[in-house]
Amino acid sequence: MGIERIYNQVLEERRRQAAELGYGAAHDDGLIIETFCDVIQEYAAWARSKARLKDAAATRERLIQVAALAIAAAESLDRRVSEEMWDAEGDR
Repeated sequence: MGIERIYNQVLEERRRQAAELGYGAAHDDGLIIETFCDVIQEYAAWARSKARLKDAAATRERLIQVAALAIAAAESLDRRVSEEMWDAEGDR
């Protein structure tokens, strides 16, 4: 499986999160960045538990979701910095 296929799956997951769950820019920018980190950590822990059970498909699915969440967090952070919504103390 090539890296381009994985990238495409991550981008497709990101689009799914926006379309099906409503997790687009407006939603994402309403969250604090620490919330993204918490959710990513929870999803990664779930992937770890599936890996321990040797469930490759479920582990991979969750890792794709983790990557998509990380992209959403980075996009949101970029918007905040560009819009100067990120204050000197790093809040919001």
